[in-house]
Amino acid sequence: PQKTLPLIKVGIMNGKYLKRITFRSKYIFKIEHLNKTIIFTGKPNITYEIIFYKQNIIFKQKKNKLFNISKSFYITPLHPSKNAFIIDDIEYAKIYPQGGIESRQYRGKFKIVLSNKGLRIINILSIQEYLYSVLPAEMPAYWPLEALKAQAILARTYVMYRKQVS
Repeated sequence: PQKTLPLIKVGIMNGKYLKRITFRSKYIFKIEHLNKTIIFTGKPNITYEIIFYKQNIIFKQKKNKLFNISKSFYITPLHPSKNAFIIDDIEYAKIYPQGGIESRQYRGKFKIVLSNKGLRIINILSIQEYLYSVLPAEMPAYWPLEALKAQAILARTYVMYRKQVS
């Protein structure tokens, strides 16, 4: 039997409260209540907006309001192996000169958390999917293979440690 990889949760934008999230998916996805009831099925390559307004969430596609929701929810790929989401206007490396704002691609699924201050994005993905993204960001692919393996072990160990202490 194939072993299930542990899932981790990664806050996007360092837990900053957002008023608007713009995203698209390369594949079909679904919006679900936390109890897994499907609210909406989204199409690939279409831009959607999630807007925080008066303690509620408005979900839009272009100028068309699709639905309102007053609770946190999941954005989940319809097929787990097809899970490429692109979120626009992601702020990164804010304290460094190379920091900026750009569209970024993510694997896994998302939990959109509604609070009285705004929205938060939590990326939920397997540790392997996380490593696919974090390793290239931490060191160049042309470094020796053994160095890349060591970095993978360090990153995996760090993530598992953080998962235990949080």
